[in-house]
Amino acid sequence: MDADTERALMSGGDTMLHHHKSDSMPTHQTLRHLQKLANQVKISSDTILTYKEDLILVDTTTGNVTVTLPKFRGGNEATLVKLVAANQMIINTTGGDVINGAASITATAQWDKYHVKGCSDANGYVLL
Repeated sequence: MDADTERALMSGGDTMLHHHKSDSMPTHQTLRHLQKLANQVKISSDTILTYKEDLILVDTTTGNVTVTLPKFRGGNEATLVKLVAANQMIINTTGGDVINGAASITATAQWDKYHVKGCSDANGYVLL
């Protein structure tokens, strides 16, 4: 080790030669930024979801909108939000899946929000 490298390591200054565990811990600001990176989609007609959507904003202005969840996989999650008061947002399952034991859920109020997570013990999705 040369003298400059040793001095950098011993001085406590910034160096790329060592790091502390706390250096790699995410800050609150970093976590908030990552939350904003969710795959957000806005829909206004019947839609069959894939596993890519995290946040589904449902506009029911022109009529009822049916959102069909994909066949559950352990741990997949989605949040569905009804944006307007008019009409209904209907959340359906597929392939024999259920949401808390039901084949579908209907939202009628503006800002109704459902966060679902795939769970093998529930044979489909559970509401969180």
